[in-house]
Amino acid sequence: MKNNKGFLQTLAALQILVFHLWVPVTGSLVESFIIKTGYVGVDIFFLLSAYSLAGKDINYASLIKDRALRIYGRFAAFALLAFFVKHWTPSRLLKVLVFSEFFKRGGGSFLWFIPAIMIFYVLYPLFLKWNFKYKVPAVLIVWFAGSLVLSKCFGYKEVFIFTNRIGSVLAGYLLKTYPAKGDRNRTGLYVLLVIGGYIAMYFWGFRYRLSVPFEDLYYIFSAAAAAGIAGLSGFVPRGKVWDLIGSASMEIYALQMIFGGQAAMKLYGLLGSRLAANIAVVIGVTAVSIIVSQIYTKLLKACSSRKANSQAA
Repeated sequence: MKNNKGFLQTLAALQILVFHLWVPVTGSLVESFIIKTGYVGVDIFFLLSAYSLAGKDINYASLIKDRALRIYGRFAAFALLAFFVKHWTPSRLLKVLVFSEFFKRGGGSFLWFIPAIMIFYVLYPLFLKWNFKYKVPAVLIVWFAGSLVLSKCFGYKEVFIFTNRIGSVLAGYLLKTYPAKGDRNRTGLYVLLVIGGYIAMYFWGFRYRLSVPFEDLYYIFSAAAAAGIAGLSGFVPRGKVWDLIGSASMEIYALQMIFGGQAAMKLYGLLGSRLAANIAVVIGVTAVSIIVSQIYTKLLKACSSRKANSQAA
């Protein structure tokens, strides 16, 4: 699969932004469906994370160090910002930073996706050590059995918003590693995955949210849609715009959670139009996120350069 990573990151970030902030304009069934299935953006991020690591020799220490700097560092900075902006208690800040809030509140925790993706990076090298023939079926069995135990025996459901994305992780892994037979074109398969995934989401994730035999099971259908979208993204021309917005996807996710709601209400009051306010929010959050992302990236490069120079000296 030759995907367009920048486009996929951009699409995923905008889907999540729309899911959280878009104010319905037409009230139509189509618009409502697009808004409420914006969570597919999260599945695309999980898929890309697995895809980027699959088929590589992973140095565990280097992987965790890199992700801690690039992802957890941003997460900690945004948590500190929210601490001041939203007047958190020091106790909540600590719970957010050590991920205990994520395990207690699941999707209701601050930027839940970041603790989830960091847990994924910690566990993924262990997954790679399993024999290829058995690892995917084994993960599915452990996931299903573990979810049943957590739900039926302990009544624990907070992490299902994460664990039910196992399908998206495996999809990313298989898209990268599953051996292709010759140069067989898989476009038809990707189209079927998108169509089938969205049909399933319509019936069991939109009209009715499947939560049996355990909570939030409807998220498994978005894995198919995410895989199909990823496969078809190769047809989208690559460009610097996609790469620029895609590199700021985490900032888009974070800033819309911290400031997006207030910004949307103020812009709606000023503009008097839902559509205009929605467009202004998307453009504004994206623009600010790109600036913040570029600053953080330059700071990391500057720190790396200084470290390299000091070691050379």
